[in-house]
Amino acid sequence: AQGTTLDEGLHFEDDEITPEVVLSWAPHSALRLYAAYRSGYKAGGVDTSKMPYPGFGQLSPDAFLFGNETADGYELGWTWTSRPRLQMGVTAHFLEYSELQVQQFNSNDLTYKTLSGVKASSEGVSLEAQWKSEGGNLNLQGGIHYVDAEFTGQFMNVEGQFLDGTRVPRTPQTSAEFNIHYGLNFGGWKVETGLNTRYLSRYPLDEILGTPHQQEFVLYDVFVSVASPTRHYELSLAGLNLSDEIYAMSSMARPFACPSDCFSPAYPLYQFDQVVTSALGRQVAIRLSAKF
Repeated sequence: AQGTTLDEGLHFEDDEITPEVVLSWAPHSALRLYAAYRSGYKAGGVDTSKMPYPGFGQLSPDAFLFGNETADGYELGWTWTSRPRLQMGVTAHFLEYSELQVQQFNSNDLTYKTLSGVKASSEGVSLEAQWKSEGGNLNLQGGIHYVDAEFTGQFMNVEGQFLDGTRVPRTPQTSAEFNIHYGLNFGGWKVETGLNTRYLSRYPLDEILGTPHQQEFVLYDVFVSVASPTRHYELSLAGLNLSDEIYAMSSMARPFACPSDCFSPAYPLYQFDQVVTSALGRQVAIRLSAKF
């Protein structure tokens, strides 16, 4: 349509230096301690949520551009190995994120808005362990993780709510996994089977106070595979999310999902009907591979 073309000036270019330093110390062969400083970035670019947008041809090109997201922080940990069967490790992290871009849809005025310059922090600890049988046929692995991720600094969402100190959505505070893997040779044929379980605690689904939460849930995956003695042929069967857990990954207020008089004053977005993005349920896959 006329007036919706930005002819020139829409150019983004940036660079980042992201150093990483790791100090490691092994008092003896079974124990290793380490401390690390890490940094990283995600490239910025062009905010396409304004395209097309009534009158956006009159906007400055700077209104479409956002800078790089950056992160830096520290990691501390130790690993202990009882060769060759048992290994344990503990890791703690302290990270700061800057210049994050958060895109939200405002169902009251039917527009997307990209909020830039958002800051967040993440602190957490992980405990992991792995054990192998003497022959190596059986392998057990598990871990439990705690992450406290919250917004910091001045951050106001599309509702006009300040989210400083609130949890980052779609991030469970507690998660855990447990895996069993067993393999054996039967007349030259290699047979393997395994079970993978994952637990995730409840988490909010949007950057809106009062937003729906996904409650805690557990996922189960299993697999069985058979490979020929020459390893040229392999048949595998995998079952994913066998408990058929339909869990939510994000949500947003559905447009036109309130009475006609709810726009004066604006209706709270968390009270709209919610459009929820969910994961797939139970999946079963069969694969036959051949190598020549």
